[in-house]
Amino acid sequence: MPARVNVRFVRKEDIKAIHYILTRPEVMWGTLQFPSRRLPSLNRMVETSEDGFSLVAELAEGPMKGTVVGNAGMQRGTGRKRHVAGLGMSVDPAYHGQGIGTVLMEACLETARRWWSPLRVELEVYPDNERAIALYQKFGFEVEGRKRGVAIRQGKYVDTLVMSRIELAGLGPSQSPQAEVGPAADESRAKSSRDDQAKASAPEIETGEIKPGATGERLEGEVRPPVPSDAPSIRKLYENPGVLRQSSFLPWNVPPVEKIAEDLEKAVDRHVFVWTSGDSVNGEITLIPARFRMARTATVSLLCVPPDTSGKPFPGAAGAAFTVARDLLRAVVDLADNWLGFHRLEMETYAGEFWLFDILESMGFRREARLRKASLRDGVFEDRLVWGRICESW
Repeated sequence: MPARVNVRFVRKEDIKAIHYILTRPEVMWGTLQFPSRRLPSLNRMVETSEDGFSLVAELAEGPMKGTVVGNAGMQRGTGRKRHVAGLGMSVDPAYHGQGIGTVLMEACLETARRWWSPLRVELEVYPDNERAIALYQKFGFEVEGRKRGVAIRQGKYVDTLVMSRIELAGLGPSQSPQAEVGPAADESRAKSSRDDQAKASAPEIETGEIKPGATGERLEGEVRPPVPSDAPSIRKLYENPGVLRQSSFLPWNVPPVEKIAEDLEKAVDRHVFVWTSGDSVNGEITLIPARFRMARTATVSLLCVPPDTSGKPFPGAAGAAFTVARDLLRAVVDLADNWLGFHRLEMETYAGEFWLFDILESMGFRREARLRKASLRDGVFEDRLVWGRICESW
């Protein structure tokens, strides 16, 4: 029998009940929660923010009236991902199958629609969590791909399915077929991606046409950790039009030289290499470790001038772009495999960055998902590809 519940925004006094739900074995099995999670770590749920909200479902009748039996929340992206919202939820196992997840989902999506109007709502779920998958599909979420070995569950690595719901203005949830992943799906969208590149006054680049060293000058340089004196050259790299297009920066919020130098002097929880030639920094790669049950996973971010926009700061067009990208990826893969012991590396590219695909595949990365309309670039909501690399030694 369905339980009657009221849904409202979270309050401070709800934290204890939410902590109880999140640390139930059945909930930990289906989420990223863990047994040692401390109650104070949930206090941020009640902090007010225009970019995130949390809801609870409480029983509306009976002797347990007012008891919190489920929670859900959404977090909006920033910058080029302002149109994206992530969603997560959990329900007390004692109340599974009573429609509480449906009520929470309805409330989350309606709240987001009224106050954010996100274009894309996304989440991840374990492939064997059939109850949750059925709920998400009921609300128009579609599978976009499968990430391998993302988290640890009961001593084993587990995959996750990437799901999203696309809101088209005036049309509601997207009714398109399930998103395809792989070369065939990418080729079907290749022409429109190349058209977008042409609008940015860049020469068209066809898949497979450019090979390392095929055109342009090959630069000689070295891969090393950055130092504060590199800050002016790193700033020039960030400002390059080609780098801006592929990065997460907005043109007006590229960090100043002083901020870059300050960050380089700090001990932060990330690993960075730069590719330098003389006094010039021609590329940067960052490895950011995840935490807790995803502690064997790290995210890779690569910035270098792509072949179609190489200019005066980077005189070597295609050959140099391949050299820089290959050397930086090789360095971060060696670090992850042989020194830090990561099981999974994850990286995103735009769907039209064809020149990087062969390099990534040669380093063991495989295309796992295509995130629809995941980032805004040149006035267009573009797809992003998720690449994953598994090191079986760990």
